[in-house]
Amino acid sequence: MIGCAVILTAEAARELTEEVKQDAAALWAKLLKLYEGGAHTALGYASWADYCGAEFDMGKSHAYRVLDAARVVETVPQLGNASESVARELVPVLREDPQHLEEVWGEVLEEHGPEPTAKQVREHVRHPATPGHSVLGMSPDADDALLLREAVVFVVERAKAIDGYLTAGLSLVPLDAADRHALSEGLAIASRVVSQLEEQL
Repeated sequence: MIGCAVILTAEAARELTEEVKQDAAALWAKLLKLYEGGAHTALGYASWADYCGAEFDMGKSHAYRVLDAARVVETVPQLGNASESVARELVPVLREDPQHLEEVWGEVLEEHGPEPTAKQVREHVRHPATPGHSVLGMSPDADDALLLREAVVFVVERAKAIDGYLTAGLSLVPLDAADRHALSEGLAIASRVVSQLEEQL
């Protein structure tokens, strides 16, 4: 579990910010501490993404993906020196079934050895060897899966409609390249969830 966040002063936020720049080995944990402590607010930035862009030249999507990876490693320290891409593949488990995260990582190591690739972890999370574990942290019956699929399809259709408006230049709110990329990633993830649910029907 993540502990209570300590709100940083501007001075502390600046000191830790400079330390993060110099100490890449502890980047994930320190970025998570900065985020939870509200460093971006303390230093006058409008958002976490703006802060990461200005201080670390980090893209918007990457700024949040690193936080996800940090939370995974914080929950399962045994990940050790696993890459960011490997840790990120365990994020669905962290969000949906956190009490089994350590168990899932143990299964990955047993199946693929001490240095699994991101692709291997992704495949295990989607299609676990242990019966009863699913990508959504549950084993829905056919009716539940159908209802969930319909809900996700509804969201996907609305997102595609929004994307169509953006492509046609009809959006009232200007989006930068990072926003468009995030929208595309969201559509891709939702589409994969639909496919996975169809496999359970």
